[in-house]
Amino acid sequence: MPATIDNDLAETDETIACDIVVTTAMSANDRIRDTALSYERVFVVETMGRDRGFLALEVGFAAVAGIILVPEIDLDSVCERFMCYEERGKATTIIVVAEGIGDTTAVVKCIEKNTPFETRLTKLGYTQRGDSPTARSRSLASLFGIHTVELLLSGAKRSMVAIYGTAIVHRDLEEVTKKRKDLDEKLYELAMEFAL
Repeated sequence: MPATIDNDLAETDETIACDIVVTTAMSANDRIRDTALSYERVFVVETMGRDRGFLALEVGFAAVAGIILVPEIDLDSVCERFMCYEERGKATTIIVVAEGIGDTTAVVKCIEKNTPFETRLTKLGYTQRGDSPTARSRSLASLFGIHTVELLLSGAKRSMVAIYGTAIVHRDLEEVTKKRKDLDEKLYELAMEFAL
C-alpha cells in the first residue's frame, strides 16, 4: 500500500498520507498569509517532499501562492515575477518552496537583494507530519486495505494497490519501482496563471 507523504510513487494518483500533509501545510499557510498581509512582507514557506515538488505544488495551488518553486521547473524567472508584483503595487505574497530545490535561505537572500520586498522564511518541516489523518486519507487507506486483502486472497504477489481517478487498481511492484512519476506541469502553469 503506497503510504508515502511525498506522493512521488509512479502508477498511482495519490498515496495515503499525502492529504494529511497538504491539509496541515495549508493550515499553516493560512496563518502565514494573515501575517504577510498585516506586515506587507513576502513569506517563503518550505514544504517537505524530498527531491520532488508534488507537495509544494498541491499546497501552492490550493493556497493560491504567488510563486511555487519546485525542482522539476526552471526557476530563473522568480525575480522577474516579483517585478510584476511591484509594478502592480502588490506588497505581499506567499512563495511555496519544495525542500528539494536546496538552500531556501538563498532564495530569501536572492529576493531581498534583487527586489524591494522584505522577506521571511518559514520551514514547516516535521510539523507537516504530526497531524491527525484527514477523512480523505482514512477513506483511501480503507479502500487500499480492502483491495490488498482481496489481492492476497487471490494469491497475488509483488503488487501495489493504486488509485486512478476513483478506481482502485493494482500494479506490478517491480514496474512501479522502475518508473519516475512526472509532476503535473499543466497544474503548475494553471497555478502560476491563477496567482497573477
